[in-house]
Amino acid sequence: MRGVSLRYVVLDEFADFKPEVWELILRPALSDLKGEALFIGTPMGRNHFYDLYTEASLGKLEDYNAWHFTSYDNPLIDPTEIDSAKRTLSSYAFRQEFMASFEARGSEMFKEEWVTFDTDEPDIGDYYIACDLAGFEEIGKKSNKRLDNSSIAIVKVNEHGWWVKDIIIGRWTLDETAARIFDAVKEHYPIAVGIEKGISRQAVMSPLTDLMKRFNKYFRVEELTHGNRKKTDRIMWALQGRFENGRITLNKGDWNVQFMDELFQFPNHLVHDDTVDSLAYIDQLANVAYDWGYDSEDYEESLDEYTGY
Repeated sequence: MRGVSLRYVVLDEFADFKPEVWELILRPALSDLKGEALFIGTPMGRNHFYDLYTEASLGKLEDYNAWHFTSYDNPLIDPTEIDSAKRTLSSYAFRQEFMASFEARGSEMFKEEWVTFDTDEPDIGDYYIACDLAGFEEIGKKSNKRLDNSSIAIVKVNEHGWWVKDIIIGRWTLDETAARIFDAVKEHYPIAVGIEKGISRQAVMSPLTDLMKRFNKYFRVEELTHGNRKKTDRIMWALQGRFENGRITLNKGDWNVQFMDELFQFPNHLVHDDTVDSLAYIDQLANVAYDWGYDSEDYEESLDEYTGY
């Protein structure tokens, strides 16, 4: 398609395209004749198609419009056939293929049926707070739409598992980030607070220390590390077994949608994983004794039911 002049182009199943096909080839070909383009397709998670649709919907792109239709909007499809498909497909597959949802699952590492909710806080347990921080130097620039977010996981842990009270997500200034961490600590009195090792941790420690001095409330911040493991392996070992065995329960909140989208898409490099990463770091902080109920006093082998070791 290089070198031609186009008056109108239809990009069908745009989610399957390589982004550079539009950016480097088709868009320039429309310039001579001031041509137009129509992007259509089924969502495939939150990739470049999602970015384009979202920005057009919000009016951020001049001369763009966006529409969203489900299979129920199609007059050529019998609604009873759609209802029949809904009974046989997973809810995520149905939402992607029939409801044109951008929140569909992208991998099988975590399954929808493993996720449980409970709004009642456990009576026993201790709070832990883990932070996965984004950079601070480029906040607010339009070009950074796909940069990482900062994520603060607030989790109550006991011998039965984790109750995730809240995950605070966003891109903030250095002072705002420190304030959010400090407020979370002040409210929950955690046993331990951890921040991922790196330049972002070094940067936030100064304003965080200033807040401690100002309010005369001090707490130690643990340094969270990767442990020389790939992120995929680290998150899998920390969360997969716990979710599968019902040892992680989520409180209901506005953060649920983004967390579940990241969880079910993981490890998709086109989708953020900040909330999942911050939750996985709780595994480094929480120190809980488990009673396995062995009768023999001579039994000395330790067994972790999540990993099998």
